[in-house]
Amino acid sequence: MKKTYYEILEVEPGASGERIREQYLFLVQAWHPDKFTRADQKARAEEMTKEINAAYDVLHNPARRAEYNRKLQSAKKTEPKQPAPRQAPPPPAPPRPAPVPPIMKKTVRSRGLVGSLGVFGSAGPSDDRVRVFVNGRPYYLGVDELVGARVQYFLQGESKGIVDFKSPQHIRAAVTRVAGPNGYEIHVLRLAPYGSRPEQVFTPKVRARR
Repeated sequence: MKKTYYEILEVEPGASGERIREQYLFLVQAWHPDKFTRADQKARAEEMTKEINAAYDVLHNPARRAEYNRKLQSAKKTEPKQPAPRQAPPPPAPPRPAPVPPIMKKTVRSRGLVGSLGVFGSAGPSDDRVRVFVNGRPYYLGVDELVGARVQYFLQGESKGIVDFKSPQHIRAAVTRVAGPNGYEIHVLRLAPYGSRPEQVFTPKVRARR
């Protein structure tokens, strides 16, 4: 099924014009063809950039967006319902392996945060940990802990935009394609609830470099 313009820009149908513009700037930078070296990756990036631009051309214009929404509603009403496919019975479960003793890791607990940010499995970066700043202090948070977070990019004390982390894939793309290559610091503005941790809001403390 073809993606809607909202799905291409990864926003809700009721998103504001400002939210659509923020997400467009983030995606068009993340998928810029110059960031890729392999031919197949560059071709994919060019295709994605065309789709992102086409979606933004419609959604940032109130009149064109209203017309597009009417077409979406009309298509949903006329779309025939497909019968649910029959599913084959699941295969028998394999025998359970013998239990393996857990590997204990040295933990580092956050300091100075109300409610605590949780227990971290390592003191440095990894594939599943991201270096961020909370109230001006650096921490390494797990990718799962950052889902639903709102962050702000800074470069030498200057804001470079605000982003909402929607999924682990979104976070990894933001780090490897935007923040990392451009040298941006990631400052946390809000953390969504995670486990026993409630929602938390922070104020970025940034010093301009000279």
